[in-house]
Amino acid sequence: MVNLEDLGKTSGDCEGKDAKNCCFAIIDECIKMAIQLSKCHYITLCFNISAVYIALGLLISLQPPFFPSEAEKMGATPAEYGFVFGIANLSLFIFSPVFGKYGPRIGPKTCFNLGAVLQGVSGFLFAFLPYLNTTASFIGLSYFLRFLEGLGTSMAWSSAFGILMKIFPGQVAKNMSWT
Repeated sequence: MVNLEDLGKTSGDCEGKDAKNCCFAIIDECIKMAIQLSKCHYITLCFNISAVYIALGLLISLQPPFFPSEAEKMGATPAEYGFVFGIANLSLFIFSPVFGKYGPRIGPKTCFNLGAVLQGVSGFLFAFLPYLNTTASFIGLSYFLRFLEGLGTSMAWSSAFGILMKIFPGQVAKNMSWT
């Protein structure tokens, strides 16, 4: 069994290694720690957490260039559609402490999966907003979908951090950098 303090030291904190070898080195060290996950589970976990964070970045960064012009085509004013960008962060602010407290009762795997699906579905449905007929329905559903996106993000974010803390209990700084 490996000391928690030694985790990361054997791989040289991945200096001079490419990301793939670094990830495998960390996975190998965790397996040595007798955590009850196989190497395949660790790889899948790394992939899933990375995919959620990439999807979050895409959802946040791809909407601002296109949404204002689409909203103005629907007849919305900047005062009406401006808060659409902030409501996801408001939802994150509201629900992150909630899932931080009640996430362990729900289960980190359930929270992570539900949050990832909620993020994806809300982002996918956001693409169909220009097909609505009225400005009110366009703005209302924009607010609602972005709020749901923030809810899903808070679920996935808090559970991903909890999962990483469970796997790497002595490495708070490394877990914070991954999230």
